[in-house]
Amino acid sequence: TPAEYQLAMELILADDNVDAVIPILVPQALVNSAAVAQAWVDTVKSSGKPVASCIMGEASVQKAFEILRANAIPSFVFPEDCARGLGQLHAYAKSHNFDDAQPFYLPENSSALEYLRTIPSPFMGERESRTLLSYYNVPLVGSGFAQTILEAQAIAENIGYPVAMKVVSPQILHKSDAGGIFLGLQNSAELHAAYDTMMNQVSESNPSVLIEGVLIEQMAPKGLEVIVGMKRDPSFGPLIMFGLGGIYVEMFKDVAFGIAPLTKTDVNRMIDNTKASALLAGIRGGAKLDREALVDLILRLSAIALNHPAIQEMEINPLLILPDGQGVMALDARAILEN
Repeated sequence: TPAEYQLAMELILADDNVDAVIPILVPQALVNSAAVAQAWVDTVKSSGKPVASCIMGEASVQKAFEILRANAIPSFVFPEDCARGLGQLHAYAKSHNFDDAQPFYLPENSSALEYLRTIPSPFMGERESRTLLSYYNVPLVGSGFAQTILEAQAIAENIGYPVAMKVVSPQILHKSDAGGIFLGLQNSAELHAAYDTMMNQVSESNPSVLIEGVLIEQMAPKGLEVIVGMKRDPSFGPLIMFGLGGIYVEMFKDVAFGIAPLTKTDVNRMIDNTKASALLAGIRGGAKLDREALVDLILRLSAIALNHPAIQEMEINPLLILPDGQGVMALDARAILEN
């Protein structure tokens, strides 16, 4: 009965020789499985020890599963799965028991919070995302926003040629597909010609699109292009992604994931699980790249996600990794806020 389960679990959890418990119920007609689940919940709340529960059934015990999951008690159909879950929990704790395994946090930035409140739509393009990232000292390629060709020319002359030009529009997610990126513009004449061509191409591909202006950016140096992203999962919270980036991210799908908050150990494990790890170390005479700066950037994205629950998705692609000691540079970014 529920009362018998509760008494047994209280005695077992109180024993100093017991580190974790797996209560198991094989449902019978005379046993109220939902009431048993509630008894487990009431007992576990006062214990603090890890519990993985097992109810060997499916459709007839859904109410019991709902009670357990609503109270953050992992629930499985078979006891072997409970054991595997506790095993993974033990391995996770063991791997985090040293200095590099301290979760990384950043103080909440009030200016960033206020800025997010001013965003009118759920979609944040590169212009808005760059502003948010700047509040958390994420290295960005030099740029300026222009609404006219004359403003664009002034920014380009201030930055110094060659420059890149990107369209700014809340309706355009992939600028290259819409003809909204021009690279390596060497002088004013090329800038004017590219501006006219871009406006025509973007308007022809989508006549209803709103063009707010253009970003003029300095041309980035050579380095390795990777992607760093975040997607908020309703169960696990912010999932952080890392992998090879640029235009090849969808082709190679070489990515790894971690759950925020991250530690340096987590991030290094993510990097090592991708082919990008070998490229960072320098292969076939290639220069060693700034892995330490990459780790710091991924940790910062993790902290940003924790500080701002309104951000549902965020992506820096490409993130340019420069030679060792020279850091990283965000070349493009976007984000999606909750509605």
